[in-house]
Order: sequence, then structure tokens, then C-alpha cells
Amino acid sequence: MHLGVNELKGVPHLLGTMDIDKTTMKSLRNRQGRRLDHALRRRLAAGLRGFERKLAEDDVELQPPAPPVGEDRELAEARAAMTNHPCHRCPERKQHTQWARKASKLRKENESLRKQVKSKTQTLSRRFEKILKVLEEFNYLEDFTLTDKGHTLTEIYNENDLLIAETLSRGWLREMDPAELAAMMSVFVYESRGPVEITGTLPTASSKKAYGKVVRLQERIQRTEHKAGLELTRGTETGFAPVAFAWCEGDPLEEIVDEDFSAGDFIRSCKQTIDLLRQVEQAAADPPLREGLAAAGQGLNRGVVAYGSVSW
Repeated sequence: MHLGVNELKGVPHLLGTMDIDKTTMKSLRNRQGRRLDHALRRRLAAGLRGFERKLAEDDVELQPPAPPVGEDRELAEARAAMTNHPCHRCPERKQHTQWARKASKLRKENESLRKQVKSKTQTLSRRFEKILKVLEEFNYLEDFTLTDKGHTLTEIYNENDLLIAETLSRGWLREMDPAELAAMMSVFVYESRGPVEITGTLPTASSKKAYGKVVRLQERIQRTEHKAGLELTRGTETGFAPVAFAWCEGDPLEEIVDEDFSAGDFIRSCKQTIDLLRQVEQAAADPPLREGLAAAGQGLNRGVVAYGSVSW
């Protein structure tokens, strides 16, 4: 605690002396900015308590420094109240002030976190309601209950899940052979890795016709999502379709992989397509279609693709 002459009502006078042993004095001189150890602080505090009693008996009260000329009276009174407050005389006032500031900062941080959690919870709730509206639009929900199409959708895990479920429910896959199914499933999972999208064409007339319907359906789904303030359906790419078709037909790897597809890209895309074929097989209700999807997966899962992976 630091005092100035102008902070006393009267002339300062001696209240007494306190003996400090050599060891304590040496510790005070050599601490070099470090805090005093607890034992030393207790000894000094015990010695100073006697002076506090004398201070009360002699009625030597602290007063605030004279306010600057023109200082607001209310501010001067607040300064005086602060100076005469019992806490102002606390020998550890600075440390307590620091802890009070930390506590205030932590309270503000906690309040900010609570607001963030509340905001995110409300955001998730609003997003969930928007998704429900899209699902109701395509008859996957009715009175908050899953329809048959809704149960089919639960079997598919993909960025184009709604588009795939709609393609399946509309019967656009039924007349396709295994290689055509492999090509069609690839358009839902394949994504170009470079800055330029790799394009391809569906290999047969029936697959091209079905894909044209898928594109129109994709546009409708994305418009519905956009209207609801959502961006859920990624969309399709045809770059791997001819490759998947040829590999499923039994063509050798050296005739399929070129500068557009490294061996690693080829294997990864095949496995992603196989995974989707399995999901759609589980979701499909038509036995011949399920057989075709299984055969397509087996056709892709051969050679370097099958090496080290779980068999179909």
C-alpha cells in the first residue's frame, strides 16, 4: 500500500517501529521483483497489525487527494468513498484487484459462450425444420412420420442421397445391366479432384436416357432446397462413368487408366462406387434389380481394386 502526504488529514506522525531481523532484511533486498514467500509475508503482516490498532485509536483517517481544479463533485465524492473503503487498506489489494478482473473476464467469456451455444442450437433447429419441409415436398415424411420412401432414404449415405433415393423409387434403374448400373452409380459419387472438371458420357442409349432424367430431377431438388435456404445435394459428374462401365465389362486396366486417372484415383473411385452399389442394393425392393446391383459390385471389385479389400 502506497501513501502520500496529501492523503492524510493531519501531519503524519510516528506510530512506532518494527524490528526486522537480518534474514528478513536480506530476503527483502534480494527478492529482485519476486513475490515474498508466504512465511515472510505472514511475519510482516503480524507486525503491521499493531499499527492498524494504533491507527484506529489515534483517529488518523485517510482522505482522498485534493481533487483537481474543476473536477466534478460527484467524481470527487466517488474517489473519496473508494479511498476510505476498508478494502483500500488491504495489504493485498493489488492482487485481489487482479483476481477480480480475471473473474469479471471469465464471467464475460462464459456469457459469450452461452450466447454462442444458444445461437447454434437455434440455427440447428431452423435448419432441421427446413430439411423436414424438403422431405415433405418429395413425400418422404407425412405428419412427422417416415413414409416407405423415407425408409428407403435411411439406407443411403451420400451427398446425393435424396437424388439417389428418388432415382431408385422412380424405377429408372430397373432395365439396366450390371455394367450400366456401375456407370450410373458412379455419377453420384465421382468428384473431379483438379481445377477442371473431367467430363464423360454414359455408355449406352438406355443409361443416357436415364441420366437425362436424373439431371432434370437434380435441378428440381436443388431448386427446392435453394427455396428453403439449403444446399444439400452436391450434384452429379459423369467423368468416371465410361471407366466404370469398361472395368465392369472386364476391360484390362492398361486400356482404361490414362492421364486423367491415376491408378490411385481409379481404385478410390471404384471403391466409392462399390460402396454406393451395396447401399442401393440394401434399399432396393425389386429382386432382379438387387441381383443386378450385386453383379455390378462384383464386376468392379476385381484385380487391383479387390486387392486388400473386403470381398463383395
